[in-house]
Amino acid sequence: MEIMIDATAGHEALSFMDGSSGYNQIRMALDDEEKTAFRTPKGIYCYKVMPFGLKNAGATYQRAMQRIFDDMLHKHIECYVDDLVVKSKKKCDHLKDLKLRLMRKDAVFDWDQSCQNAFDSIKKYLLNPPVLSAPATRKPLILYIAAQETSLGALLAQENDKGKESALYYLSRTLTGVELNYSPIEKICLALFFAIDKLRHYIQAFTIHLVAKADPIKYILSRPVISRCLAKWAIILQQYDIVYIPQKAVKGQALADFLVDHPVPSNWKLCDDLLDEEVLFVESMEPWIIIFDGAARRSEASVVIVFISPEKHVAI
Repeated sequence: MEIMIDATAGHEALSFMDGSSGYNQIRMALDDEEKTAFRTPKGIYCYKVMPFGLKNAGATYQRAMQRIFDDMLHKHIECYVDDLVVKSKKKCDHLKDLKLRLMRKDAVFDWDQSCQNAFDSIKKYLLNPPVLSAPATRKPLILYIAAQETSLGALLAQENDKGKESALYYLSRTLTGVELNYSPIEKICLALFFAIDKLRHYIQAFTIHLVAKADPIKYILSRPVISRCLAKWAIILQQYDIVYIPQKAVKGQALADFLVDHPVPSNWKLCDDLLDEEVLFVESMEPWIIIFDGAARRSEASVVIVFISPEKHVAI
């Protein structure tokens, strides 16, 4: 599905279609009809057309669609089971592409008012700039990851020719089971491998600049005692070219927008799992000055302490 999405990048007009009762358009082989038999109060019946739920139904339908569209695939049409996308490089050619690609030569094309309304809606939508972009070759990708107490999030981006970051992919999910007991740094590690699992086809092909609150790569590779989970993560890391970049060194708006949607809870304390763990915000304050003197003798002792605040207020 991700490859299909990438294949539509750069096209000005797209039409999305869903096959109507697609599986039921394929006849069952006579010898296999009895294998779909089911019992009802009125008797035993079987399917004459391919029903939903058969183990190989999806693969059978996909083969049929590939045979139907054949040389049109990956040129003007993308197909995933019963979902079709007709794409055109130029908006002005889209209607022509729809007529040529999806209709038989001897069929009558009836363009009624409902078709015109749908087409106008598509044109209105296409006037807005795209939210996601396709990755450009020979440029590194930037992977932002964040973790909350109960959820993970990731954003894959890349700098465009103007030096601004464009979003390529968004990911998020909630934590379940034992994951809720992970420490903050372990949740960040989990966010990284969640992104690697979902975006493997991107991460294998590009150098990745990883941006996070703490360095999960250093945490995984520097642990003196490696658990089964950490050992698995360490092996996976060896396959990719991932470079960690602290958040304080990142410029641009993409990170700020992402962190607004994924705020770190105020009661989430930093831990000692990683000694040089970065924080999202540090407030520096001028030090107080303490002056003290004391004296002691056999019967008593005394001390005088003077506190001077950054505003030069004195307390004794």
